[in-house]
This record gives sequence, structure tokens and C-alpha cells, in this order.
Amino acid sequence: MSGSLFPTFSDIGIERFQSSEKTGSLLAVLNLYYPTKDLALLVVWSFLAGFSERLVPSILRDTETTLGKASTKE
Repeated sequence: MSGSLFPTFSDIGIERFQSSEKTGSLLAVLNLYYPTKDLALLVVWSFLAGFSERLVPSILRDTETTLGKASTKE
């Protein structure tokens, strides 16, 4: 799968923030790191996969119960 919604696994990583501040400023002293777009997409998709692992069986179980009650009433 490819596209703007899917991560490119070879591009997953962490990037260093390049400060353009003067040498004496606080930002010039700090080393700031942030995730790449692909790492952020991987985290989002992993969260959705874990969430749906519990959500889908719950929805199926509730639907089965509802349909079972409806068929016994008839």
C-alpha cells in the first residue's frame, strides 16, 4: 500500500531540529528531536489497529445479540 496516508517504512525515523537562533539564545543550546511524518503515521495506524481489535468484536457481539433477540420475538 502506498499513498499520503500510509508510512514509507524506509523513511521512519527521528529528525533533529536545526535552530537558526544566535549562539547565546536558549534554542541554540537545546537539541530538539521530533518524529518524521512516516513515524507519526505509523503510530496513528498502530493506535487504530489496537483500538479496532477490541471495537470490532464488541460490535459483532452486540449485533448478534440484537439479531438473536429479534428472531426469537417473531
